[in-house]
Amino acid sequence: LRTPATQQGRCVEVVRQLALAHPAVGFKVTCDARVSLDLRRGQGPRERALEVLGRELEPELLEIGADHLDTGGALNVWGLIGTPEIARATAGAMYIFVRGRPVRDRTLQHAVREAYRGLIEPGRYPTAVVMIEMDPGAVDVNVHPAKAEVRFRDSSAVHQAVLRACRRGLQGADLTPRVPLG
Repeated sequence: LRTPATQQGRCVEVVRQLALAHPAVGFKVTCDARVSLDLRRGQGPRERALEVLGRELEPELLEIGADHLDTGGALNVWGLIGTPEIARATAGAMYIFVRGRPVRDRTLQHAVREAYRGLIEPGRYPTAVVMIEMDPGAVDVNVHPAKAEVRFRDSSAVHQAVLRACRRGLQGADLTPRVPLG
């Protein structure tokens, strides 16, 4: 086992993922009589994502959605992605969900990171919450014992849809760096 602080951090992270996947459910995590996470029930996906990522990031988050895609309804993508300024050194703030299940899928992570090519340094990771809804027959969740990895019937189409949604979100935003005056 790791240190107690490391174990607590991992537990809180699991609850964060569950909270993002289920915004209508309330979650409260207390560690050593200190509240680490307190999320009220009845939130929508956007409000929950802002609570988990941090309300202070709201001006830096761009909404992406299925209305940006030409998928014919077979694949829906919604999310909040951060501007390049809030990219991080680790992928810890990149949350990807397929049918409500948190996943660490290389194809999907690549799609999100590829959208930022030329906008962030290669060793940095975007801040993002990406929710993908699709036909259950188009995805196999029994690839990994912990269900953390998935296999798509058409991984190229899923990759393209996520990439296109993220790129369109970034292209529609004013990404001009702000310089504080005075």
